[in-house]
Amino acid sequence: MMEGIDAGVDAVAFVGYHAGAGEQGVLSHTYLGQTVLGVRINGSPASEGRMNAMLAAEFGVPVVLVTGDDLTCVDAAGWAPGARRVAVKRCVDRYTAICLPPVLTTEQIRQADDGGGDQVLPRRHCPRRRIGRAHLRMTAAAPRLAR
Repeated sequence: MMEGIDAGVDAVAFVGYHAGAGEQGVLSHTYLGQTVLGVRINGSPASEGRMNAMLAAEFGVPVVLVTGDDLTCVDAAGWAPGARRVAVKRCVDRYTAICLPPVLTTEQIRQADDGGGDQVLPRRHCPRRRIGRAHLRMTAAAPRLAR
């Protein structure tokens, strides 16, 4: 998902994101849905969005837009507080959502994007952050999968 990220990238947008493994949210998973049951970084739950935002921050690249279900947008407020967030559906459970019509969500995403990304946040909104050493803990469905 973050192939090619480096300090030359102006911004990233996370479209169609979801909650992490073990968390409430539509199709919640972290990389491998039936294999990885949970991921924590420094003791906090880590969705793919959080991990990707941490990687972007290493290069000083801001996350400017996140789309997904309502719970993904709540999660994103913690790891991308400066990003615009668009909930395109409301979570009922892991496999059920109340989806907004595409004609509505398309317009909401366009408005959040401020006209095609022409208004990228200045880098001062996302200073380069070295996280240094991080403790990653993964819970796997079977011990052999954690190797």
